[in-house]
Amino acid sequence: MQVDDPLGIFAGIVVLILSSYATYRSYTFYRLFKMSLPKTFAFRVTIAFGFAVLGGIGVIIDSLTPVKLWMIMAACFMAALGVLMTATFQYLKLFVQIAPGDHVEATVLESETSEKNQNFPKGGFTIRREHLEEISPICTGSNGVILISRARNVKELGISVDKSLWLSRIEVPDAVDPTRLHVIMDEVLRFIRERRGNVVVILDGLEYLLLHNEFKSVMKFLAALKDHVLLNNSLLLVALEEKALDRIEYSMLTKEFPPFEVKKFSKIAEKDALFGAIKEESDERGGGEEEGS
Repeated sequence: MQVDDPLGIFAGIVVLILSSYATYRSYTFYRLFKMSLPKTFAFRVTIAFGFAVLGGIGVIIDSLTPVKLWMIMAACFMAALGVLMTATFQYLKLFVQIAPGDHVEATVLESETSEKNQNFPKGGFTIRREHLEEISPICTGSNGVILISRARNVKELGISVDKSLWLSRIEVPDAVDPTRLHVIMDEVLRFIRERRGNVVVILDGLEYLLLHNEFKSVMKFLAALKDHVLLNNSLLLVALEEKALDRIEYSMLTKEFPPFEVKKFSKIAEKDALFGAIKEESDERGGGEEEGS
């Protein structure tokens, strides 16, 4: 077979190899990330390099055969560039909002830094058990996480905790009797004081508490715990299965503990985490420059 355009074939093979590797790498990061911001960015980059793969295949075919695919190749490369530009500019816009720069005055940066803790969700909310994994960014931005649960293996919930209380009537370390609500309260308040607030308290054992206590007693306990949590700038999340309660009980509980907006607060927590990382890097560079001078 006569090759009319060997240079085109070589260029197409190079583009195909590089874009295929880039697609694989970006997809690996997409599978790795759990937070929505980097996951979305990795997904868009994967799509962009996927279009580049198609463009590379088009270059090879165009060079080997009389079929002219330049319009398809141009469309693929333009799509790849468009997706990559959109993802890049979205992140650059986020950096402009939170990163130090010549166009940002110091007073604005100070106010953004002080507002960081204000973005941390406070109060008491209910959350569906299957959504607990999604609060990882919020837990990362807190001063600590305490879990009250029937699960002996906390890894099953998909979140990292600093302290766990196992709801059980067996007397073993880190176990607490579900009938001794005051003991649970004391343990949580001690943890909050030790961490100086801004902690996440997760109750994943409401059904078990109701099995050993009246609903009225549990509601009083949760309401008092919510007040303490709120006064200490912390967050209380009650994992809830709607079928576990009757209609009246469910209405009473969700009135005192409204559903938690997981996606909203997770995105805020991710931005705060990104702000902290950028600020820390900026401080380190500033310190290095001062030492050098």
